[in-house]
Amino acid sequence: MPYTVDEFVTIKDGIITGYLCGNIEADLSDTPYDGHERAKVPDGSVINIGEPVEFYYDYWVRKTDIVLIEEGLMQVPQGFVVDNFRLREMTEIERMKSGMDEIPEGFKIDDNDALVEMTLTEKVDAGIEQIPIGQKLINDQFILMTQEEKLFAGLITQEEINAEIKAKNEMELESRLAELQTSKAVSRAEVDDDYAAERKLKMKALLAVEQQEGWPLEVVWPEEGAGG
Repeated sequence: MPYTVDEFVTIKDGIITGYLCGNIEADLSDTPYDGHERAKVPDGSVINIGEPVEFYYDYWVRKTDIVLIEEGLMQVPQGFVVDNFRLREMTEIERMKSGMDEIPEGFKIDDNDALVEMTLTEKVDAGIEQIPIGQKLINDQFILMTQEEKLFAGLITQEEINAEIKAKNEMELESRLAELQTSKAVSRAEVDDDYAAERKLKMKALLAVEQQEGWPLEVVWPEEGAGG
C-alpha cells in the first residue's frame, strides 16, 4: 500500500487532542494519542486543540461563537452580550446592571439606562445621606423643624423654648427702645416739639410692655405710631 500523507485530528471523549500530519493509519502506540480516535481534516484547517468536536461543522470549519452560544455549546463570555447576532463588549451601564461593576455611590440607573444622581430622598432612603438633627425632609429638601416639632421629637425641652422666646422678646424690646435713643432721634426731639411728644409716647408704650401679663413669654407690641 502506498504511503499517504494526511492531515488529521485525534479525538478522545469528544475533545480534539491533537492535529497531526502523516499517515492516518500510523501506529500511535507509546504516544500521547494512543487509543484516540482519528478523523481526517481538509489540508490547512484551523483547528483548536482542546475544543469539543461539536464546535466544528462536518467539513471541519469552526462554528462562530454566536452559533455555539445559540446551540447551547458555549456560554456568553463574561463582559460580553449577544446583540443583533453578534458578540460585543458590554457597555458601562450593562456592566453595572449585571453586577460586574459597582454603581457609584449616590447614583442610580434610570429607566432610560442612564447613570444619574439620586435625589436627596433616595440618598436618605439608601442610607447614603442622614437627615441633620433638627431638620426634616420635605419635597427633597432639608428644612428646619418648627419648635413644636423639635419638642415632639424630644430635641428640645419646653424650658429651652421658653428661654429662647424670652431672649427674643427682650432683644426686640431693647432694639425698639434703641431706635428712639439714637443721637439723631435725641437731637430731633430737642428742636421738634411734636416729634418729642410722639417719641415720649412711643417710649412710654414700649416700657409698658414689661408690665403686660405673661411678659416676656407673651407680648403684644404697640402698633407703629401708637402711644399705647
